[in-house]
Amino acid sequence: MEALVQQAQATFHAKFNAVPTAGACAPGRVEVLGNHTDYNQGFILASAIDRYTVIVGRKCDSRLASIFSENFSTLEQFDIDEAVHTAVPTSKCLNTPYCTCGCKGTWSKYCRGVVGVMQRDAHVTLGGFQAAIVSNVPAGSGLSSSAALEVATALFLQRLFHPEMRVDKTDVALLCQRAENQWVGVQCGILDQFTAIHSRADHLLFLDCRDLARYEHIPMPRLAGDPCCLVLANTHANHTLVDGMYNRLRESCFGVAAQMQRLISTHPVTHLRDITPEELAAHEAQLPPIDAKRAKHIVTENARVLRCRQALTGAHAAPADAALTKSALGTLGEAMFASHASSRDDFGNSCPELDAMGARGAPLGGGFGGCTVNLVPASRAAPYGEALAAEYAQSAPAPTPPSTRVACTTQHNLAAPLGHGPDGIRSLWWAVTALAPRVSCRLWCPHVCIPPRLLWRDTWWAEPLPQ
Repeated sequence: MEALVQQAQATFHAKFNAVPTAGACAPGRVEVLGNHTDYNQGFILASAIDRYTVIVGRKCDSRLASIFSENFSTLEQFDIDEAVHTAVPTSKCLNTPYCTCGCKGTWSKYCRGVVGVMQRDAHVTLGGFQAAIVSNVPAGSGLSSSAALEVATALFLQRLFHPEMRVDKTDVALLCQRAENQWVGVQCGILDQFTAIHSRADHLLFLDCRDLARYEHIPMPRLAGDPCCLVLANTHANHTLVDGMYNRLRESCFGVAAQMQRLISTHPVTHLRDITPEELAAHEAQLPPIDAKRAKHIVTENARVLRCRQALTGAHAAPADAALTKSALGTLGEAMFASHASSRDDFGNSCPELDAMGARGAPLGGGFGGCTVNLVPASRAAPYGEALAAEYAQSAPAPTPPSTRVACTTQHNLAAPLGHGPDGIRSLWWAVTALAPRVSCRLWCPHVCIPPRLLWRDTWWAEPLPQ
């Protein structure tokens, strides 16, 4: 994190010949369970990772936003006042960071959406600003680099223009979700933004997406003193939600819910969350086959999340009961594999690369490529990552880039934990056990790890966590 902050500062100075006066950061996230359940008002089990997007900047006298992305090596500018108008993609719009159809389809649409929604819906007064963005959340890997950018942008603007304002984290998540819905065109649920701002170190985040006040931080279990961790494995199959398939899956789910509303008279049905597996099975023949399979995935995925939440909560309540902890881990592992199979066979949002990697782990994110998440004892994480990388290189549907087959201590490694392995070497990828912050971002992101030495002369970046 320190290196990333310094890189953002240096980038800003090089581009704008000035010193930034405010900054913010937000992490990527890993979805453990709850694949596409959020917009169905279901349940999720997720966690932030220690890969971040950092934005630094300062005010300027104009009404212009000038934002430079180090990752895309481009400077984007837009009028603050015009940002309140949502961009409507054209019929030929690729709607990707590289779109050139004139629809504002670059990476800056995420920032533009946050600027617009903060002014239009939250009635926050903003002015012109200059900013630089640096991120080590891999784009297209299913780790919600877009949500990290949105949340970091919102917190940066709050700190830059209204540092006295105490923000509500759930409100920020909802504003950022609306920005992606209305300015980017992806009708995503709340999972990504909520996880980016509400996660806690060494915990999984459980959320009831119908009642956002109902969330819990569930400690990661330990087995015989060995903490469990999540190893993320990048398939390098491009993950994208903005090509229209995500929205079509969402519409399919809503269509089934509407049909079930007419078929079920015993209780209200507004979303697939309201349907039991038995009710779906009873009316399956009256639904289009592909929609019935997609609904089955959502209904069973909700059941998997609730089952794992109960098991993990029970194990935490009795930490000395090794058998109970082992049972809880078994329940979680089985649910992760079942989630992968359901995504592949019923929901249809897997791909050959995920299936090959998913033989040893479960896919995460919106599907269609990206990473898998693997539940592994921390003491075995490093050798597991090495074995997984070697196996995937042999079984992947297409040859993987050479940079994905290097040693586990390199940044371009295919699969390795971020944590302290048995050799004490800190690798450069991710594991939940590595998240151990002692200082929190002043913008109230309690999962963000910022060392005390980053408390600079005017403490504009971070402050100690409240006791």
